[in-house]
Amino acid sequence: MKINWNDVVSDEDIVLRLRKIIKDSGLQQKKLATLMKTPYSQTCALITGRKTLRGEHIISFCRALKITPNDLLGFVEEDKMQELYTGAS
Repeated sequence: MKINWNDVVSDEDIVLRLRKIIKDSGLQQKKLATLMKTPYSQTCALITGRKTLRGEHIISFCRALKITPNDLLGFVEEDKMQELYTGAS
C-alpha cells in the first residue's frame, strides 16, 4: 500500500512493511544483519518491533535491502499516485 505525503505512518506500519520487504527479498536475517553491520540480536529486535526503529536503522536497512527510505515508508509522489490509481502517464 502506498501512502500520501500527508498520511501518518506509525511505527507498526513501518515494521510490517519492513517484514514484507525482507520476506520478498529472500534474504535471511543473519545475512541481513551482516550486510547492516549490526548484531543479529539487534536486527531481530528491530524486525520484530521489540526495539524502536530510528533513522540510522532505517538507513541501514535501506542500504542492505537496496531500497529507498520512501520504499520502506511507503511514500510515493502525488503525480506517481495519480498514475498508480488511474493508469495515466
